[in-house]
Amino acid sequence: MGLTGVPTSVLGQELEFLRTYGGPGIDVGNSVVPMPDDGYVVLGYTDGPAGSQRDAWLLRLNESGDTVWTRRYGGEMEEHGWDLALTPDSTLVIVGFKQTPAGDNDVWILHVDGRGAVIWERTFGGPRDDRAWAISLLENGDFLVLGETESLGAGAEDIYLIRMNMHGDTLWTRNAGGAGTDRAFAMTPFEDGALFTGLSGTHGNDLDILVGTVSGNGVIRLNVLASSPGDEVGHGVSRLQNDGFLVTGYGVSSSSGSNDVMFLVLDEQAEEIDQFAIQGLEDERAMMTAVSANGLLGTVGYTQRRGDWGITMMQGTLDEPASDHWFHEMDGDGRGVMAIPTTDGGWIVTGTLEMGSDPGQLVVMKVVF
Repeated sequence: MGLTGVPTSVLGQELEFLRTYGGPGIDVGNSVVPMPDDGYVVLGYTDGPAGSQRDAWLLRLNESGDTVWTRRYGGEMEEHGWDLALTPDSTLVIVGFKQTPAGDNDVWILHVDGRGAVIWERTFGGPRDDRAWAISLLENGDFLVLGETESLGAGAEDIYLIRMNMHGDTLWTRNAGGAGTDRAFAMTPFEDGALFTGLSGTHGNDLDILVGTVSGNGVIRLNVLASSPGDEVGHGVSRLQNDGFLVTGYGVSSSSGSNDVMFLVLDEQAEEIDQFAIQGLEDERAMMTAVSANGLLGTVGYTQRRGDWGITMMQGTLDEPASDHWFHEMDGDGRGVMAIPTTDGGWIVTGTLEMGSDPGQLVVMKVVF
């Protein structure tokens, strides 16, 4: 496994704006998509006014981060929004999970219009925890939902996949995994289905990066990629411009004992062709990598420095993914979750920031290198 050092100084050129949203509880931005009429929609969750019950939270922002409107989704129990997709008719499909009266979680899927009004919603689950982490649109207008299930399968957690159409009809559900833990967090289109990544503890005591594919008719193939002793996690996957795919995550370094950013390069058949790591001063964790129109890679995550966690953003190419490195220095913890490229060469980043006595505000920022 190759190893590249991250510069100790901050090389980012400009933080164009930073906006925070939320109340006194935990507020997190998990996903962001650009809208066709400019601006963005951000999905996450909020504890709400005066720390009230947690709900999924959808925010419509203009290109400067100003709030156009917001919507909360939920009831008396806890609800989390995790990923969303913009459909060709400018509606949105939201995935996450909601707590049941019995105390477990069910997969939760909502279809909302361009103003956030619910068109339909569906839940999937059994007597234990079932959660959705990601969504991918298919060419014919259907979509795939990726998550995990404890209610089905052979292990502690198994991969859970659902195919639905835009009317809310379920076309099939599948689960896959071994006797241990098998989880997946992100996916991207692959042939007539999707490619996904996560972790597996089925083949030993350590967690290894898992890469899987699912076809349009629900055939699942899993591949566990073990590179070294210690735990390794795949958190994001994206298609590269020159064909193939990039898996982004982190793993424990044998030299330092802390986490380093990890990248796995896959070919068009989703087979591994290269892997390398970026070593930081303390603990470096990457959540996902976005690819800009001109082929630049933007990797977002969070880094531990002097005991606090801070949002980090790296920009570069496949040969040098951290040629530019930006770290948000502040008192308290911050975590970057997702980034998307902007048309003017910047990156919109979302996640959460600890603000004084507030344990976390949903944050949206624009970073320009």
